[in-house]
Amino acid sequence: WSSQIEKIWGRIDRMARSFFFIFIFLLYLYPIGILYPQKEIQFEQLGREQGVSQATINCIFKDSRGFMWFGTCAGLNRYDGYNLKVYLNNPFDSTSLSNPYINCIYEDPADSGRFLWIGNWSGGLDKFDQDLETFKHYRLQDRNPNSPAVDNIMDIIKARDGYLWITTLTGGISRFDPKTATFKNYSHDPANPNSLSHYSTHPIIEDRCGLLWVGSEGGGLNCFDPEKEIFIHFLHDPKDPNSLSNNDVWSLFQDSE
Repeated sequence: WSSQIEKIWGRIDRMARSFFFIFIFLLYLYPIGILYPQKEIQFEQLGREQGVSQATINCIFKDSRGFMWFGTCAGLNRYDGYNLKVYLNNPFDSTSLSNPYINCIYEDPADSGRFLWIGNWSGGLDKFDQDLETFKHYRLQDRNPNSPAVDNIMDIIKARDGYLWITTLTGGISRFDPKTATFKNYSHDPANPNSLSHYSTHPIIEDRCGLLWVGSEGGGLNCFDPEKEIFIHFLHDPKDPNSLSNNDVWSLFQDSE
């Protein structure tokens, strides 16, 4: 009996020590739960019932004044955190939005938040004056080489050279001078290997060296030197595992390195 009692007390002792260590571990975690509580993530929905003009959102932008802008297939929406205001095309008002199908929104930091640049599907480029709430239009003009190549704008950036650089769905890319309101267009030329690789362009970014990178639909990735005006192409090569994986490039990002 004495040996059995010793075994029982040994088991109790081991259980007690295990319970003690578990208690200490939980006691250690308890302050962490207080200091770093797990917050429940909640989503607030903005839709047609809340005043959004259309449910398909093509782009989202926050300006320097704190407004959230939503580009939809049926109008430009401004949200101040409480209320929505919708800007639409009015055929009887030349200062209204040129086209309700919005692809991109850009704010020039040099304008102190007053002006927004709006890229439309078939309405060209719009300059929106937030103080006057008026739109100025820049569209394709026949026989005017200083106008945009086409009116379907896909993306807008401002480079260090002071120009706005614009990608289009079917007309390559354009350089816009805000001071003179003139465009210079760059398109695909099959006879020029240093030209843009494809007519259809989408994302565009500027890297730290001042080079422009342009993604295309079917023409891979382009690197453009604005000073030399030469395009370098990066394409998918099925025989090269280190080449671009696909010739459709929809998004670009420059990392911190």
